[in-house]
Amino acid sequence: MMRRGFTIIELLVVLSLVGVLAMLAAPTFLTMKKNVALRNESTIIVNALRTAQYRSIVSQDNYTHGVHFDTDRLTVYGNTWSNPVNPEVHLFSNGVVVTQGIGSDAVFSRLIGSSTPQVISIGYPGGTISTITISGAGAISNL
Repeated sequence: MMRRGFTIIELLVVLSLVGVLAMLAAPTFLTMKKNVALRNESTIIVNALRTAQYRSIVSQDNYTHGVHFDTDRLTVYGNTWSNPVNPEVHLFSNGVVVTQGIGSDAVFSRLIGSSTPQVISIGYPGGTISTITISGAGAISNL
């Protein structure tokens, strides 16, 4: 009489193969997850810079506007960093930190939107880095 189904050996072999494949895929998945988080934070920085630039161009509240960078956050503000008006703070997530440009300010001139040239880099300690540049004319790019 023939029985239908799988033997315990067959099930253990299949489960072992699935486990090995999961172990091989896990590092790739984690790297991809970190890269997506880094790209999202880079986009947030570019948007914050463009927001400050736009506010300076239209002279919102008759102030210049800028973005201040700390290790784990950025702050969009009006007026000056020493006397900020309406500061908006964004904390970086997933362990992303500023690796170049800590303590710096990107301040945009009123009506024109120009700034001093600057480079801001973010990333994971010992890992992937994303670089945002601001030209003297105020062009903002994410490399």
